[in-house]
Amino acid sequence: LVRQGPTSYDRLPRAQHSHTIHPKASGRLLKMNTEQIGLALIELGAGRKKTTDKIDFSSGLEVLCRIGDELTTD
Repeated sequence: LVRQGPTSYDRLPRAQHSHTIHPKASGRLLKMNTEQIGLALIELGAGRKKTTDKIDFSSGLEVLCRIGDELTTD
């Protein structure tokens, strides 16, 4: 987000709910189903199905790991 703009998260609205997903087992992240993630984000309001749809700027996803990263359960 920093590369795309704003320089501070303070200007963005806060989500009423948030959830952190932790790995069930240690290992390496090999793949993510980005199409399904994107469709889920649209359902949450982070994107549009039609150009007339409103975007909920408090919804979204923060990915804290990359493909190839070692993940641990702790």
